[in-house]
Amino acid sequence: MSKERLQQAEEIVLLDLPAYPLADIMRRLRQQGAKHVTLLFNQLDLEERLQRLALTHPDRDAMMLAYKLVMNALKMQTTVSIKELLSAHAEQISEQAVKIMEELGFIRYNNGIIEKAAIKRCSLEDAPLYVTLQQERERLEHIYKENYRLSQHELLRC
Repeated sequence: MSKERLQQAEEIVLLDLPAYPLADIMRRLRQQGAKHVTLLFNQLDLEERLQRLALTHPDRDAMMLAYKLVMNALKMQTTVSIKELLSAHAEQISEQAVKIMEELGFIRYNNGIIEKAAIKRCSLEDAPLYVTLQQERERLEHIYKENYRLSQHELLRC
């Protein structure tokens, strides 16, 4: 939003828990001339964000579940459509989990189609995407929790 529009706005409303440090956002809004800022997120929003992170940034447990789901699907047929898999298990597996399995060599994933590959012993940390997603998940969890924790008085001092 431009500085002119911020100065004209009587009130700015943040509906969602931001993925950026709220103190930085508040500081920048004040520098841009914002007069009133209302925060309309709550504990349920925090829980929803953390739950979504668990899906989009799968940890070890989520990867074990994703592996079982993919391998069970591949027992029934030689190939599986990623769209069908994600549709059938929308709250349990993400495309990122499938890409991690591909990096580890468990599956081949091409043009939306998954097929089984040679299974070998390896560590999740061997997949660069897994490592990157875990670092990002940790960073975002910290930001969400800190944004939710900040008191009105702390935000007014920004």
